Amino acid sequence: MLVELVKTAAADGVRLDGALTPPQGAAPKGARADAILCLHGAGANFYGSSLFEEIARQVSQSGIATLRANTRGHGALSLSSNQVGKRTQGAAYEIVADCVHDITAWLELLAKRGFPRIALVGHSLGAVKSLYSQANQAAASVTAIAALSPPRLSYLAFRNAMSSQFFDCISRAEELVAAGQGETLMEVRFPLPLLISAAGYVDKYGKAERYNYLRFLEQVRQPVLFTFGSAELSAGLIPFAGAPEEIAHIPAHGPRHLEIVEGADHFYRGVEEDAAEVVKGWLVGVN
Repeated sequence: MLVELVKTAAADGVRLDGALTPPQGAAPKGARADAILCLHGAGANFYGSSLFEEIARQVSQSGIATLRANTRGHGALSLSSNQVGKRTQGAAYEIVADCVHDITAWLELLAKRGFPRIALVGHSLGAVKSLYSQANQAAASVTAIAALSPPRLSYLAFRNAMSSQFFDCISRAEELVAAGQGETLMEVRFPLPLLISAAGYVDKYGKAERYNYLRFLEQVRQPVLFTFGSAELSAGLIPFAGAPEEIAHIPAHGPRHLEIVEGADHFYRGVEEDAAEVVKGWLVGVN
């Protein structure tokens, strides 16, 4: 599959890299977008996802361009250029709200390439970023959102699960932030094994619940596709337990569709083709 390596810079100077797959032919009449912007999950990157690779293949064959893009949270730790030189970033140091800068930069690049209508396709934390960005700083060029397995980043849900691991982690992180040591790296085990700064842990999982998408979903005006894997739901993991039912109770200001991909875990391993068909079908109006 032919791709073009591309790069851009966010408004604060952070360099971002990605891969653009051109469309093969014209998009069907009634397609929701001219291009999709794929946003990876925590610590991942634009080139490592077999799910996004399959989505890019199917969607580009349908006449819709695909940009698989890094955000500043790519990799556990990474070194990036910005306006003042080099800086360490990655999942360990990211503040999720900064995704607005990254998404804006990529949308501008796609617009310059002749793709005025763009669908955000995010996986895991990338799905949360897609929803968060459009709830808080909606872009006129974003015509649809596909949120693939967004985790519910909820302090209350974690607290109610009585997880001692979570209380240990959040208490330690809050103490470090209060002491002015928010950049201190912590090795945590909850909700997943992760190297993360104290400030980053409080940002993602703290009492403010900034990124609990159930709290701001009502503010999203674009059509939204949600997908979850049947295996990830049956596992009873806190970020996903009961998510389809909770989504159904939130008022929608545009079309909203939810699909369970049979046999899929959180990464859709082994069923990437099925998941990509769901995304492609929704984009071109099959659903």
